[in-house]
Amino acid sequence: MATELATSLTIAFTKTGSLSPPRGWYLQMSGHSCNFCLTNLTDKTTTMPPTPSLIAAVAKSKTAANKLAKNIPLDQLESAIRNLQNAAKTIRKREQSKAAARRKAAIKKVNALMDDMGLSPRDLTGAGLKGKAGVRKRKPGAKKTGPKKGTKVAPKYELKIKGETYRWTGRGRMPLVFKDYVEKGGNLDKCLI
Repeated sequence: MATELATSLTIAFTKTGSLSPPRGWYLQMSGHSCNFCLTNLTDKTTTMPPTPSLIAAVAKSKTAANKLAKNIPLDQLESAIRNLQNAAKTIRKREQSKAAARRKAAIKKVNALMDDMGLSPRDLTGAGLKGKAGVRKRKPGAKKTGPKKGTKVAPKYELKIKGETYRWTGRGRMPLVFKDYVEKGGNLDKCLI
């Protein structure tokens, strides 16, 4: 039973009862154990299962985990880890089954709506839409048309100033040399290549 409560927190109860168990916990004086607590009559300690806040503190902080682990024997700690991993697996399975049920319900709802509207899955994909506005897909073997990304474009304008030649494709921001030329009254049509 002690291995099942391996992640538990040990609280010492004094003979005077200055530290009493939390509400709903009962100190077992008969020497037997139950699912709620374990009592060691020789040193008057009671081991209680962890609260959700204690588990959250251990999950968030290595320091809190180390402090708790110092008081728990290694075999109990390993058993606690196995039990928590099994609990996590159970929760994961439960969440997956809930997600599958929600998905199944959504599919059923969509199918009912399609039946009410007289639609088929083919109508939604646009496969039966010849000559109608719909989604057009490229064929798997078809090549892309237009310039490829990263290809060079031939320059459209050329300007010679003081023996140096400046070229510009006509795309993007106008270079300063061309901008100065236009501001001084020059015409870009004269710079066409």
